Amino acid sequence: MRTTKPRRGSPAVSAALVLAACAALGCNDMLGLESPSLGEGPPAASTTPPAATSTDPATSLGAWQSVSLPKLSIGRALHTATLAPNGDVVFWGGCSGSSGSKANEPSIDVLHMPVCHDPGDSDCWTMLPEQGEQECRHAHAAVAARGRVVVAGGFVAGSEGALTTAARYDPSDGTMASMDFGAGAGHWTATLLEDGRTLLNGGSLEEHVPPTSGAKMALFWGEFDDDDNYVPPPGAIEDVCDQGKGCPSARTFHTATLLGDGSVLIAGGADTTMAGNKESSPSLDTAERFFPDLGASIPNLPAMRTARWGHAAVRLADGRVLLCGGKAGAETVRSVEIFDPIQAAFEDAAPMNAARWGHTATLLGDGRVLVVGGSDEPNAEVYDALEDTWTRTEPMAETRFFHTATRLPDGNVLVAGGRSVGIPLPAANAFDSLELYVVPSP
Repeated sequence: MRTTKPRRGSPAVSAALVLAACAALGCNDMLGLESPSLGEGPPAASTTPPAATSTDPATSLGAWQSVSLPKLSIGRALHTATLAPNGDVVFWGGCSGSSGSKANEPSIDVLHMPVCHDPGDSDCWTMLPEQGEQECRHAHAAVAARGRVVVAGGFVAGSEGALTTAARYDPSDGTMASMDFGAGAGHWTATLLEDGRTLLNGGSLEEHVPPTSGAKMALFWGEFDDDDNYVPPPGAIEDVCDQGKGCPSARTFHTATLLGDGSVLIAGGADTTMAGNKESSPSLDTAERFFPDLGASIPNLPAMRTARWGHAAVRLADGRVLLCGGKAGAETVRSVEIFDPIQAAFEDAAPMNAARWGHTATLLGDGRVLVVGGSDEPNAEVYDALEDTWTRTEPMAETRFFHTATRLPDGNVLVAGGRSVGIPLPAANAFDSLELYVVPSP
């Protein structure tokens, strides 16, 4: 039986962090509080090198299965795969490389897993045309809310800037709607908040890897009503940065993870103030915590252990956040760190077996984390937070990055699309293939 590893720290530290945020924003009077003193703050993270990783597959692992037919309707990379509230998986957009160039085709693939349970059954799939754009978007953000899948921003091939449009798909009746909300970015994040709103943050204003421009942006996003109209304020678009509170820093290729108290950890990314740097974008080691109730981001967290962009992050079963891989400048790294929201600090964790960027990290039902792709080898590995160890899985069929990995209702993980690692983006054709990680039986 697996036991839960005790968490360190005291809730008083987290409470002090929130009170300090109020002091910085001048909201203490409203709450009837006095400005608190944080004293010396949380202890510094240890600089002791982490223990070596485990490559012994003694831990029970799942198995990879290639899904021969059907495949995605087009090759996709930088697309999204969103698990809809009804259990459908909605694959939206992506770049389909063709003859050394990016060719976008407007389509959406919907996998009806709750009904079929088999990605290889052609009757389980529906292909829909995308509405609102002549070409499909990529590097956009997606979220499932109020029974629908909504996408925002991104790029289309040949465009000079990011899209300012949003679109939504309703799996209950197959209908779609679109709108223009006047702002947008690519490689930004969409985080569904506890109150039903979505936080859109950061991103790139122009398509380039490494990124060369970015957005100091934070938007509260509402939803479509039952008549396909956008919900009026305060449920529609609210620009946090225009409200003069605490606008998050400009960053792109970062992560934004919902924490257990409803706040959002915004971590790492590329320094988008360095416009015109075509060789590498300086990686950020900064992180901030966004409090939706205050409508502000508080950039007072300790520095991350490693500056990184293009990394992956996932909230662990115990509430901490795992951040792994990415690029430190132009170098791909295998370092890993964990953010503890109680201590409000980052700490080193055992490094991965392979350096990765453009990869995915998916929380499994048993509390472990499956990390897929992003390296020059067709492999994946599993992180055990209780033991702080990494274990390689059996080889995958493809080396993938900028793919998607979706945990299905049955606990298995469906990996779709992506590109070959090590081949320049414009020249690499995107995959239309699928692979299924089948979790071990309990």
